[in-house]
Amino acid sequence: MKDVFVLDDVKKIVIDTGSFDLTIKATDRDDVSVEYSEEISEDINIGFENGELIITATRFMKTFPFFKLNSGMISEVSVDIEVPNHQYQYFTIKSIAGEVDVEGIAADIFKVNAKAGDYNFKNIRTTEIDLQVGAGDLDVEDLTSQVFKLRCNAGDVDVCDSVLGDSKVSVLAGDIDFKDVELGEVDLSVNAGDISFEQCKVASCKGSILAGDVSFDDCAIDKDQVNVKTTAGDIRIN
Repeated sequence: MKDVFVLDDVKKIVIDTGSFDLTIKATDRDDVSVEYSEEISEDINIGFENGELIITATRFMKTFPFFKLNSGMISEVSVDIEVPNHQYQYFTIKSIAGEVDVEGIAADIFKVNAKAGDYNFKNIRTTEIDLQVGAGDLDVEDLTSQVFKLRCNAGDVDVCDSVLGDSKVSVLAGDIDFKDVELGEVDLSVNAGDISFEQCKVASCKGSILAGDVSFDDCAIDKDQVNVKTTAGDIRIN
């Protein structure tokens, strides 16, 4: 099934899902479309008020005028969402589990709160991006953001072909790889894991690592601008 809506002046989009696979893509059309299988038609809520579009599959949410009423949590299904290719003030995604693919979104603030799963973000344009990952793998490609925030409890993160401003990376356990990325000031806080920069341009890097290595391979960075303390690990600039 597919629901298609033409909505005026959408400024904010909030997508709050359960444990199903989710695809979000920006298109040149002016409408919003939400496609899903017929058997879960009673489980999808779509609300719009005061410029805020909310698409959810959870049992409770704010009171909005809904196009469809919900009958409970769903899982292990897929939902495809297409939105106009606009500059949004706020774009947020919440997910418990599943595979989430997002492409072509432009927003002043782009925020993700993910409990577990695999996440792929491509061609994202934002002033500030805030990625919170509980457990799972995260792949980011072609991201432009003035501020980059990443908090990862357990999982691996790959960021490539991107231009980032000041970046704050906090990792409880996992490896973070940057490749062909331009970064401003990088602030690291890592409990256990390796951080690698390959063919990157980095203004400066500071922070602390309890257990793990930090490596700069074929990067444009001044050694005097690297101030990372590690309890058990090495700092390598090649």
